[in-house]
Amino acid sequence: MGVGVNARTAFSLLFPPIVDEFGWAHGVTAGAFSFGFLVTAVASPFLGRLMDRRGTLARSIRTARFWWIAVGYLSGLYAWYAVQVHQTKYLVEIGFSASQAAWALGFVSLVAVPGQIALGHLSDRIGREWVWTVGNLGFVLCYLSLLVLRHAPTPTLLAFMVVVQGLLGYGLVSVIGAIPADVFQGAHYGTILGSLMTSAIVGGAAGPWATGVMYDASGSYTAPLAVAIGCSALSAATIWLAAPRKVRAFAGWSVHSRRRSPSH
Repeated sequence: MGVGVNARTAFSLLFPPIVDEFGWAHGVTAGAFSFGFLVTAVASPFLGRLMDRRGTLARSIRTARFWWIAVGYLSGLYAWYAVQVHQTKYLVEIGFSASQAAWALGFVSLVAVPGQIALGHLSDRIGREWVWTVGNLGFVLCYLSLLVLRHAPTPTLLAFMVVVQGLLGYGLVSVIGAIPADVFQGAHYGTILGSLMTSAIVGGAAGPWATGVMYDASGSYTAPLAVAIGCSALSAATIWLAAPRKVRAFAGWSVHSRRRSPSH
């Protein structure tokens, strides 16, 4: 996960000049193939170990907490990737240059680095729920800024949108692995995390697609941005319902104790 996050940050900084030189379509294609190669190269040595894990996934999917987390990840990643994919087009549409829009996307990932470190550190002290809420608040503020930018496309508001999206919103990644670790810790945590990340991937794919469909149907980004705000609110609420703070070091999922299983 760390390799993927940092590779994404590096590519985001390279993305604006790539777009200027080769165009949007070729730039996105190059990024997709680059990440595919990187993930394959890094993950291949560990695939055998991951496939050997058995046993506790069946137990986890019988708990309400598993499904609250799954819904939280799906809706949270919906909001994340909806703006990441459509932000550049939207900014150009409301009057910013293609270069300004591309640099805005790059700087989002740049300001995300200190935010992810700080929020990850903070989550150990105030709880995963609060940090997940702060991250979703970042996306809510980002979407509200985008709506206002249509009527007041100022550099100051653009910078604010970039900062809250990167510094706060991208902080979600700092606890996306820690939340299920608190609830389902143990030898089979990797299998459970992988299953939960499937819902995150579905959300990450649905966000850009649904946003595009709604835009094509209405000719406006207003409704898609409002839906994404609702998804961020839903994501924050479901992680509070999952309540990892109440299950941290729960005996049923401890490596040293298998006598009980979570009842929620």
